[in-house]
This record gives sequence, structure tokens and C-alpha cells, in this order.
Amino acid sequence: MNRQQAIKLLTESIVEAIRKRGEEAFVISLQKVPVITGALRNSGYEINIDNGMELGFRKPYASSVERGWSGGTINVPTYRKSKGTIVRAYSYFSPPREGQHFIEKSMTESFSKLNEEFDSQLRQRFRKVRKV
Repeated sequence: MNRQQAIKLLTESIVEAIRKRGEEAFVISLQKVPVITGALRNSGYEINIDNGMELGFRKPYASSVERGWSGGTINVPTYRKSKGTIVRAYSYFSPPREGQHFIEKSMTESFSKLNEEFDSQLRQRFRKVRKV
């Protein structure tokens, strides 16, 4: 095995380990996300990117549920309901809220096993290289 092959083997092992831990973190986050209507949980996504994976939740309020909210005035612009009724712009005060940290907790739980996953991926790839 030359240097380039070794680097490729290590890189693939790292990326695959990150993806496996990320997939597990996503599943755990779906279990930990607070559910009232299910809309936030249903907005969850995971996608593979070049050197790993991305996971998150698409609802605009996902960040404030995760990190918390310091409180303040919320401005709601004028909008039209599905039946055509127009609701004029209004604002209201929203009190501070503690963050739920459901993504952070799931990442911590899953990625605590990253070294083991990397070792496993590296061993699998090394066995394949030795057989060839």
C-alpha cells in the first residue's frame, strides 16, 4: 500500500464513521425533539455531503427550540389565511424560554462513540485492501 492509498483509506474511514454517527444522532434527535403538533419533528432531515453529513430541522423556530429564546417582541406581518381572510400585521411579547438542546444531546451521545466507529471502518477497509 502506497502513501496515496493509505490516505484514501483513512479519509474514507473517517467520512464513513462520521456518517454512521450522524445517522445515529439524527435518529436520537427525532426521539428527543419536543413534540406538540409533530411539525418540528417532521421537518427533520439528514443528507450526505462531501466529507460527512448534515442534519437539522427545517422549521423556522427549530433554532429557538434548540438554543432557547431570550424573550422579546415578535412581529407577525400581514398574511392571508387559506380561506382568503386577511390577518393584519400584529406583534406580541414572547417570554424567555430555556433551550431543549435535543440536537446537541443527540450529537454528544452518538459522537462519543466516534473513535470506535472509526476503528471499525478502518479495520473493514484494511481487510478489503489486504484481500485484493
